Amino acid sequence: MPVEETQEQTESNPKEEFLKIRNFDNEVVYSATEEELETILVSILMTGVYTKTFSIFGGKLEFTFKSITDDERNKTFDLMRTFGKANEDASQLTISSYTTKVNLASQLTRITVNGQVIPISQAALDERLEALSEQPEELIRSAAKYLLIFQNLTNKAFTSEDILKN
Repeated sequence: MPVEETQEQTESNPKEEFLKIRNFDNEVVYSATEEELETILVSILMTGVYTKTFSIFGGKLEFTFKSITDDERNKTFDLMRTFGKANEDASQLTISSYTTKVNLASQLTRITVNGQVIPISQAALDERLEALSEQPEELIRSAAKYLLIFQNLTNKAFTSEDILKN
């Protein structure tokens, strides 16, 4: 069933629309800038890494994410493949939850709550995954929301050239 366009979508230009990141309810949850996308692209191409901190609740909660290298991406897929083979009868929700935690373990580098850093080991991916599993589920869900925004930003940076040059 096609989604009806809202008044806001029909009146904005493609460049402005491209810079918006929307949730599943089609609400804008983040608006990027052209400069931000350029910074992401240059950082990843030059150094292989881009980091971004999202600050919420007036700075009381912060999540810092980093882009992942090809090697880290391969390790992430290996962990998910191993989990899938060992849990063939698992529900889609269980698999999705595990996938989210693996992605968080590979990209979340820091959590700060009221100025206090929650230590996240920079050890092996499976050790970071285990450490994240000990955190409250509400914190994991909140971090996952910002991980999706971060992933959308980095994806948009690599697909932005044609859209933003006009």
